[in-house]
Amino acid sequence: MVVIEGPDASGKTTLAEELATEFGLEYCRAPYLSSEVGPLSDAIVDWWEKQLRLKKPRVYDRCFYISEPIYQLAQPERKLIVDNQRYDAGWFKLVNKVDLLVFCLPPWPAARQVLDDSNRLALEGVNINQLEKIHWLYGVMASHWMEILYERVTFYDYTNMTNHHIKEAVGELTGAPV
Repeated sequence: MVVIEGPDASGKTTLAEELATEFGLEYCRAPYLSSEVGPLSDAIVDWWEKQLRLKKPRVYDRCFYISEPIYQLAQPERKLIVDNQRYDAGWFKLVNKVDLLVFCLPPWPAARQVLDDSNRLALEGVNINQLEKIHWLYGVMASHWMEILYERVTFYDYTNMTNHHIKEAVGELTGAPV
């Protein structure tokens, strides 16, 4: 399981689609997730629980167990999707299942430039100051995940890095040459 995470405008989808294509992996994004409102129902938890039982490697564009605590803070009026017990159970399964977790973390000014594009979908009720805090919190969370998963976590900044190190890691997981 390869999970690509990060704040809005960090290059997640581009990277996830590229890895899926190059390595012949299935690209997955939760069907109950909206870029405008966030999770649409608790069916997203059922979907993730199913994904965590699958054997075949896939590339995931965002993971509920990583992004939900961050975005929930940005949308305080939005109802919680899942209780602590069910969330914790899924989180522990993720920790034991993920082979590679990539945090896409470009500098805030680069992400802000993409977010300012008038064609960019915006999360309902979240302003640019809140998006900056989300961006910051992803950096903090990435450090914590690095402590938990160590060598299974890496970082990507599309503004000043190639993604070769990520492709090498996925190549090792899949047995495909890079």
